[in-house]
Amino acid sequence: MECALQSDFIKMNILEVIIREILGSIVIAAAFFLPMIVAGFVLYRLKRKYADAASEPFKQLPLRPPGESLRLEIDRMSEKFDDHLLTVAATAAGGCMLTITAPSSLRGTVGALAFAIVVAVTFWQWQKLKMLVRRLWDFRLGFKGERVVGEELNQLLASGFKVFHDVPFEGFNIDHVLVGTPGLYAIETKTRRKPADIKGQEKATVTFDGETLLFPKGYRDRDALDQARRNARTLAEWLTKATGERVLANAILTLPGWWVARKTVADVNVLNPEEIKHSFPNQPRQPLSPEQVQRIAHQLTQRCRLTAKA
Repeated sequence: MECALQSDFIKMNILEVIIREILGSIVIAAAFFLPMIVAGFVLYRLKRKYADAASEPFKQLPLRPPGESLRLEIDRMSEKFDDHLLTVAATAAGGCMLTITAPSSLRGTVGALAFAIVVAVTFWQWQKLKMLVRRLWDFRLGFKGERVVGEELNQLLASGFKVFHDVPFEGFNIDHVLVGTPGLYAIETKTRRKPADIKGQEKATVTFDGETLLFPKGYRDRDALDQARRNARTLAEWLTKATGERVLANAILTLPGWWVARKTVADVNVLNPEEIKHSFPNQPRQPLSPEQVQRIAHQLTQRCRLTAKA
């Protein structure tokens, strides 16, 4: 009986020693991360202090530049990408520290368990990272496309047009809006990559039959046309309410880097960005007086101001 009690006592002591050593290893590993945690907290406090101590000198922020919504989304996705990478790095560092500081008798077990956790976390984060890489690739292309179109449209300022970019609405934005005496135009930009295995003019030409965009290799797109129509309709409805007079908007779909072979005239004008300044309809849906242009431009200016959070 006494031997059994001694054996249980020894086992308890061994278990207590093991637990103490494991807790000690965790404390040591956590200590390595403490400076980083403290630095992050201090930086956060400094940011709040700077924000509370002074305000920006601008009474009025500028208008939204081309691709502003995409820029903000790219920033958000980039932050998520960094967070996922940091999670993988922190998990790997933590597993390494736990293994190094574990008791020699348990180092193999702790190392195997830590490695399994690192592999699981890496695989979990990899799925998210892979999706973000693809989305960032596409969004950056779209951002460049809107900048290209914006540069072309800004040349129309010299012709008396008012130009607005990235006009925000609930849950979406209109890439560009032109307003001048020829009329009001809602412009949707769609930037699509070209296939590398096609050469010559075919590589750079999209055919528009009035209902569908036909790209090389048989890809068809109607959604972009529908979006251009919705944008024009939404813009017209909003401005009609905002100005108190009936407003109509023309729909333009522009494809940076593509030449457009138009087979017919349609309600959506599909153009290369360089064609826009030469291709306003001879009979627009609603020519505007200079006074109407000013009233519409005023509403668009109020809507397109950047906010402090942006």
